[in-house]
Amino acid sequence: MLVGTTQNPQRVTYRSKQVISGRGGVDKLRLPIYYLEVELAYFKAKSWRKIDTWAVTFVDDKDKILKDDFVTNSKLNDEIYGSKFKGQRGLRIDKIHSKKQIGITNW
Repeated sequence: MLVGTTQNPQRVTYRSKQVISGRGGVDKLRLPIYYLEVELAYFKAKSWRKIDTWAVTFVDDKDKILKDDFVTNSKLNDEIYGSKFKGQRGLRIDKIHSKKQIGITNW
């Protein structure tokens, strides 16, 4: 199923909880936005190191956050490595400590 305008269609994926029909036949996705406190592991100096950090995302599964949410992935990469890091990068989310819904998307 495709939603969005005729010029810019978007695919409805497994994450879509609710699709709202708007005026002119345009459908909108209404996904919850979560504030997560996570345990993040990153690869540096040939070993994995762990830190506790936060993330705001619309995906609530720890295995799919870094795959499906480009904005959160780039935020965590920039926070950990910075823009000048030349070595091998690697991120993984080991645990979600807390999850709080703070809003709803309006795509």
